[in-house]
Amino acid sequence: MLGAGVDKLGAKLDQLSSRVGRLSQQLATETAACRLSRWASRHPPKSEFLREIAEGGTGTVHEVSVDHGILGPGTRVAVKRVDWSTHEQRKSVAKRVATEISVLQSMKHPLLPTLHQVYTTGDEIFMEMTLCSRGTLWHEQQELGGKMPLELVSSSSSSSSSSSSGSGSGDNGSSSGSGGSSSSSSGGGGGGSSSSSSGSSSSSSGCCSSRKRVRQYAAELVCVLSHLHENGIVYVDLKPENVLVQDCGHIMLCDMDLVHTQQEITRIQQLEAVSPGAAGGTTWWGTLEFVAPEVASNGAVAYSPASDWWGLGVLIYNLLLGLTPWDGETYDATLAQIQTGDVLWPPEGMLHPEAEDLLRGLLTYDPQQRLGNRGVHQIQQHPFFASVHWSSLLAEVERDQQLHAEVQARLLQEQREQQQRQQQGERQQQQPRQLEPPATGRWGLPVQDDERERVYSRQW
Repeated sequence: MLGAGVDKLGAKLDQLSSRVGRLSQQLATETAACRLSRWASRHPPKSEFLREIAEGGTGTVHEVSVDHGILGPGTRVAVKRVDWSTHEQRKSVAKRVATEISVLQSMKHPLLPTLHQVYTTGDEIFMEMTLCSRGTLWHEQQELGGKMPLELVSSSSSSSSSSSSGSGSGDNGSSSGSGGSSSSSSGGGGGGSSSSSSGSSSSSSGCCSSRKRVRQYAAELVCVLSHLHENGIVYVDLKPENVLVQDCGHIMLCDMDLVHTQQEITRIQQLEAVSPGAAGGTTWWGTLEFVAPEVASNGAVAYSPASDWWGLGVLIYNLLLGLTPWDGETYDATLAQIQTGDVLWPPEGMLHPEAEDLLRGLLTYDPQQRLGNRGVHQIQQHPFFASVHWSSLLAEVERDQQLHAEVQARLLQEQREQQQRQQQGERQQQQPRQLEPPATGRWGLPVQDDERERVYSRQW
């Protein structure tokens, strides 16, 4: 009897815990909806939607020309447009949208978007923020043929392939191993020596500029992720599509709707400890190819700064090689590879030793041993970032942003002045011609005042 009573009590406790979890999620959703209603203005500004930039999980992003007091007339911004006309839509997106607004309002950082204002028309909510017209890292990858040859070839591999192509051997194996000398080998023939040497020099110079670019992007991501971590926020969904490239050339981390605060993670862990599945802690959010093994295996309870550093490792791997470290043909096969940490490494010598060592540190299976888990200084002090001046990095970003803003302001002012001159010229052409009576007669003699009207009417 006592055992049966204990079992019944345990079952009731499980039901109660599950109900508490559901009520907690419902309360979070309703609280988010109330926060959105409080934040959003009911007076949308005068604006012109120019084009759709992207489409995400919560809405669409548009390039918009605005004309209001916060920004000057004609300024172009990015506006995220979220449809929440039905109860189900509000239930599904309210928490995510409220999270993004809350983070952008509280986090001021040169590598995060600036949220100018939030307004609603009742059925839709709009978030007006910084525009990055260059697109994302994903777009930049596509322009470069799917990958950035950023730090690919070690110096020994590069020199050996260059010498082999320079000798006119035309060895396809060595040229493809150099990561970019195939054009020189295809130049072949009798004049292969001069053409291959010129091709090799152009390839190396391009690789050098790209190497600086990836180091810059990676260093800036380290800065902005560490800033979020210092404020108790785990980003969760790091991938090229969520990293914008500013017009001044620096990155900007966007899409804050899936971030998790440390308080929220702790709450999920506590609820899951009482009743597994009650708070949805066994599920996870993000993109499969970039999720950390501990998150893929255990769910949201495993979110931590270390899972963001894993995502950074996958992103750098993707930028370098144009693919992810997995080759599963199905979702389940890829998930199994991630859960076991079975990273596919390229052939020896294809990656620069410093780049490969950085990736192996970031893609360490055990989050406790992962590079960055003991502090961001572990990543900043890595030889891959030896040329990065961390103390002045953000100051340089702000300087470039200011210079770009000044140039854009001058261009916008010149455009406005040109439009005003054009409009003024059009108005003058539309005005009727004003005729004045002549001051002299037919023979150039002065005309008396009493004769001017008669002469005017005769000549005109």
